[in-house]
Amino acid sequence: MFAASLAGKPDTGGPLRLTGTTVTFGAPLSSCAPGDPSTLSLSPDGRLKRTGPAGAEVVTYSRVSS
Repeated sequence: MFAASLAGKPDTGGPLRLTGTTVTFGAPLSSCAPGDPSTLSLSPDGRLKRTGPAGAEVVTYSRVSS
């Protein structure tokens, strides 16, 4: 598991900018590494997109109904 903080107050309707992550839990903890700062933005279709530094993988999250 990882934790990150807001890098600053977000603009109205703008993306959330996050600090680099810290590792809070892992098994084994030594197999986990902190992450780079990233940005979260909401797509028009409701998906959440996380982008990092240039060249980093873009991750898209979708809501799943239970």
